[in-house]
Amino acid sequence: MKKIYAHLNWYLYKNTYEIFDNLWNFVSQGIKSAEIFAAEGCFHKNNDFFKLTKQKQLGLGQICGLTYQKNKTLNIKYLGSFINDDRVKPGYYRSIIVSRKNIEIKEKSLIASINQKDSYSGRFSLYSFFNDNFLKPNFKKEIYSGSHLDTINLISKGDADIGAIDYLCWQMMKEMIPNKINNLHVLGYSKKMPSPPLICSNFENLDIYEYIKDKLYNVFKDRELKQKLSSIGIRGIKELKLKDYELFNPLKI
Repeated sequence: MKKIYAHLNWYLYKNTYEIFDNLWNFVSQGIKSAEIFAAEGCFHKNNDFFKLTKQKQLGLGQICGLTYQKNKTLNIKYLGSFINDDRVKPGYYRSIIVSRKNIEIKEKSLIASINQKDSYSGRFSLYSFFNDNFLKPNFKKEIYSGSHLDTINLISKGDADIGAIDYLCWQMMKEMIPNKINNLHVLGYSKKMPSPPLICSNFENLDIYEYIKDKLYNVFKDRELKQKLSSIGIRGIKELKLKDYELFNPLKI
């Protein structure tokens, strides 16, 4: 019998782990057959996301929309996209463009902090603030921080001047680290794009996929869990069309 796992590390912080653990417990409850059973816990450090997809052991995960659209080798199924920004189309999101306070915004003088090379929310969203065609601005320097939290740390310490933060991360961090957030200046927002897809492995037994998807959408019918997710900025889930993610086609990693 094969184990399937959740790999929900995108928004895992000290005060959110329990919420995502509850989310996976709700979704995975009842997943047991002659083929598979669901492992407990919303994230296991020893697991590798791409290995889980390849071995068909990913029960619930999340992936950048850019990777989802560009990487056609992943053996995955789309489940839906979180609703987290009331000012854009459901299932879409923006990044918050932030900088150090009291600095002049001139490309050639800016040190940009970018979470990861293949990230829309932390890299190309920042580019879109300066250029409609996502071309790289003429920054003085780019630093790859590793995460949105690390980008905020770099800017708040003065080691970087500007960066882009995923909308949902920003909402969480306003509660988690208000002292650092208050040191930053919000310049504006990026282009709106489809939210990072929630996915699972492409199981040979289609009933498993259908079960996971049905349970995921029913999460927001559970009053207590819906309230917990809403407290960190997740207000629902929306099923987008595959063509929505074609908006990422012009981007080159």
